[in-house]
Amino acid sequence: MHRIWPVLLLVVAAPLVGRIVWRRRRQAHELTRLARRRGLAFAPLDLIGLHERYYNLACIRQGHNRRAFDVLYGSTDAGLVAVFRYRFDLGFGVEQVSKQWWVAVLESPRPLAAWQAWPADEPRLERPEHSARIGPLAVAADRPSTLDALRQPPLASFLTSVPEDWHFEARTTLAAVVAPFDHDFTVPDRLLASLAEWARLLPGDET
Repeated sequence: MHRIWPVLLLVVAAPLVGRIVWRRRRQAHELTRLARRRGLAFAPLDLIGLHERYYNLACIRQGHNRRAFDVLYGSTDAGLVAVFRYRFDLGFGVEQVSKQWWVAVLESPRPLAAWQAWPADEPRLERPEHSARIGPLAVAADRPSTLDALRQPPLASFLTSVPEDWHFEARTTLAAVVAPFDHDFTVPDRLLASLAEWARLLPGDET
């Protein structure tokens, strides 16, 4: 009687494994097509050390067990870009939860003013000193002058029009757009388009 259990386990597991393999192949195919259309390269694994490269960004320093994969990268008119899936864990033990995002980062050729934007209804432990609400987003900046620049059109119009669950961050020469992960592979393309538009509007660092 015990000999039937491995067979039953195989019968149950085979469709699940097959579905996972099929999904991964489809993901790689879709991302490869997107990379070619955008003039970028695609790698299923992080071959360029994204965590270390973008460690100045707060969105990259969250949680633990961080991992970047499904990477699109290359050069654009605005600068070097990378789009990737980013996974990390929050908490430990029974309270541990995993988070997964799509992240798009631009390496700007010029220094950028430091600021962040996140969904206005997202809880935060601290309220930054220089902060405001612009459209669906709460925005915080290191300087009042940066916050004033973010309130002005056309940047304010841009922030008002973005999906309410996206995050934005600019720091040093890095600009990042973050969206919750799902299996809709139009999201990386939308992030790239948004990043290209946003790059033209970014306030520079005054120092």
